[in-house]
Amino acid sequence: MSGDVLTGGCLCGAIRYRAEGPVINVNHCHCEMCRRASGAIAATWAAVPVAGFSTSGATPAEFRASDFATRSFCAKCGSTLFWKRDGAAKIDLSVGTIDDAGAIGAGRHDWVEGRLGGFVLDAHLPAFRADGTKA
Repeated sequence: MSGDVLTGGCLCGAIRYRAEGPVINVNHCHCEMCRRASGAIAATWAAVPVAGFSTSGATPAEFRASDFATRSFCAKCGSTLFWKRDGAAKIDLSVGTIDDAGAIGAGRHDWVEGRLGGFVLDAHLPAFRADGTKA
């Protein structure tokens, strides 16, 4: 997806974003923090360069859920939008908020030890534990 432009936004439309540049990584995250933040059985994220990322409309609300990253969401409708690790050159977009989300395919599973029983891992995707080792 090198050179692509991704656009997206929250459920109510108050916040829109634009991401220019290559998609760096797409993963299904099974950690408890991502599950709780998204309200889903797993969260799927597409990482893009911070340098090409911008928002418009309302200012995203932020929540410091850990000592290393900030999660952003819409204060009006509650949509989980993106998260960024402190000092990182990438930002992770919630794939479900991307306008053309169907064009984004995941490349891996992360934090698989947190996987809920109802989620069957795609055997074609590599799976990794929280410590980065292959599951």
